[in-house]
Amino acid sequence: MANLSAYIDFSIVIDKSVETPAIRLTDPNNYPSGVGLYLTGVFSITQPDGLSITGDFDDPDIYWEDGALVVAVKELRLSTEDEIQNGIYTITYMLHVTGYSDTVLTKTIDLSYTPVTQAVTNLTDVFTPVFYTLDGTTYTLEGYNTPTITRAWEAIIKYVGSTIVTLTGSSSLFTMSYNGLYYDANYAITLETTLTYVITDDTWVTVKDLLTSTSSIDPYTPPTLAELAASLRAMRLSIEDGTYCGGSNCGCDIDYTPFNDAQNLYDLIKANGQAGQTVGLNSQMEQLRKLLNCSGILDQDHTYAYIPAYSFSDTSVSTAPTPIEFLVSDTSFIPNGNSSVTITAFIGYNLFFIRAHTPQSTVNEGGDYYSWDKDTGAFTCYDAAFTGQLFQLYAY
Repeated sequence: MANLSAYIDFSIVIDKSVETPAIRLTDPNNYPSGVGLYLTGVFSITQPDGLSITGDFDDPDIYWEDGALVVAVKELRLSTEDEIQNGIYTITYMLHVTGYSDTVLTKTIDLSYTPVTQAVTNLTDVFTPVFYTLDGTTYTLEGYNTPTITRAWEAIIKYVGSTIVTLTGSSSLFTMSYNGLYYDANYAITLETTLTYVITDDTWVTVKDLLTSTSSIDPYTPPTLAELAASLRAMRLSIEDGTYCGGSNCGCDIDYTPFNDAQNLYDLIKANGQAGQTVGLNSQMEQLRKLLNCSGILDQDHTYAYIPAYSFSDTSVSTAPTPIEFLVSDTSFIPNGNSSVTITAFIGYNLFFIRAHTPQSTVNEGGDYYSWDKDTGAFTCYDAAFTGQLFQLYAY
């Protein structure tokens, strides 16, 4: 009796991309016309761990249904690391067709597959603003054809206002805007990549895998240049009165190093921003804010509002007037024996007054003190100035 050895064939897909890992086996139905209608087939598979799955003609794996031979599905056992097992797979396919002797085909594959390590980079620019994440992974593997790549991005924004928003994407570059806007919020990002590889020298074997990468970003609305300038003024005053970083007034020499570092960062941020160079500005802004708040820790809360485009214009910065510093003499800004002066350049600002290295108060506690009217610029010190005293007046 004739057999079907000239026609029998099958291909397999070793599939870890699905919830229940499986080996799918397909008979291409290369038989003479009509044979497939009466065909039943079973597979027996020995996986690299040595365990075997044996088919049964009482419950065949392959048979005719809905105009085609069905695809057989067998359990794929994973390694102890939950990865596809490497090693030898032996697959035996037996056919039974009325009018033909049973036909058997055995194939083996020595599988060597190691999943790639994904290289996903989050790029956050709160100044433009724009947030995106890039899958820069090289997915090619030696011994396999160029894979088919299917990406599924998801970014969950907590929150837009009070609403949780989910964004999706499928290209290598995932831009995370919602209605064209970027938000001061937490973004939880997931990339699921389904990969389909065909072994170059054994094209009957396909390997499918699912790789998952997770990350998160927390973009915050940056302080304006005007707010930073005000913080710089306050920082300088706290250094000069000895209270910066929790210090106390000791009359010691003043160390302006932290202020100078902060001022340099401020100038760098503004210059780079005005030149359109926003890459790296977020890191510089964090450094500056850590200096300004002294602790080195940024304790920030999300606003859940959209982040507007940043203004690097000089008009956004309110620059304090130049400090007034002098030793009292008969011809100084406040002459010896005098108490009052109008400082028109300081109108609209608060005033900080240091007298003979001692910060002064506007409260009369029985010693020296002063009064200041920010609306008129009227300044009066009590007691009167006398020769040789150092006066330092700062607007903020």
